[in-house]
Amino acid sequence: WIRRFSIELLRESPSGALRACFNLAQVYFPMAQSLFNCAFLVAWVELRPELQDSLVSALETSFRSPHVSQEICQTLLTLAEEMERNDNALPIDIRVLGDLATRNHVYAKALRYTELQYEEYLASSHIEQNKQAIGSCIEALISVNNELNY
Repeated sequence: WIRRFSIELLRESPSGALRACFNLAQVYFPMAQSLFNCAFLVAWVELRPELQDSLVSALETSFRSPHVSQEICQTLLTLAEEMERNDNALPIDIRVLGDLATRNHVYAKALRYTELQYEEYLASSHIEQNKQAIGSCIEALISVNNELNY
């Protein structure tokens, strides 16, 4: 499905330069893969908020599916990171992204999302209520660091 999605993003892109890549991407998938994040970003900023919500819901469903390959999960994690870098972060809970990264052994990304989660807890005005969550987060940080052999 990621192949079809990537190619459709190019075919329907508001960018003429990306649309021009559509025919080649149909026969040479590595081109569609390399343009996926850019094509998604260009489409994302043009979507109405309710369509963005629907797309995020579909992505979250794919995150939870046991049938999604590790390659697709890594593509989607890279997409989430790229969107954040371009000041268009996807409205997906960092815990969901962190769990996805951990399940797929993408420990560097898992560490980043766990650190963000920890910082979020500390910045909260309800630190007393978050003590258990903070403890769990610290355990997750230690676990991910061990996986990375730090």
